Amino acid sequence: MRSRFTAFAKGDADYLMATHHPASHSSDERGDLTRSLAATEWLNLAILKCEAGRPGDTEGIVEFAAAFRMRAGLALQTATGKIGQMHERSHFICEGGRWLYVDGDQLPAYTPKQGAPCWCGSGKKYKRCHG
Repeated sequence: MRSRFTAFAKGDADYLMATHHPASHSSDERGDLTRSLAATEWLNLAILKCEAGRPGDTEGIVEFAAAFRMRAGLALQTATGKIGQMHERSHFICEGGRWLYVDGDQLPAYTPKQGAPCWCGSGKKYKRCHG
């Protein structure tokens, strides 16, 4: 999960395609991915929960909240400059010793518990940042 987030942050479409299970690719996935990478600045990743995914496991699930900002002039759904959140529960499988992303369920916005750090990575408490 962390390596894929890093690839999103660096705009590495080749790595993202290589770590996406071939059975779940769409016909224009590379084009959609390239456009999304150009339009989005990924800021922070908060891993919220992991299920399985250890050595010897063949499947794993990672719940995360990722902070992003749309780049100027390329805004899609979120206002340019405003920090948004992607909260997802991702399903991975291990094939040939490599973890591959299969799919994910979009979840409602993640709200940290009282006194917890904000999901955006600002270092502030959630209540003082986005609460």
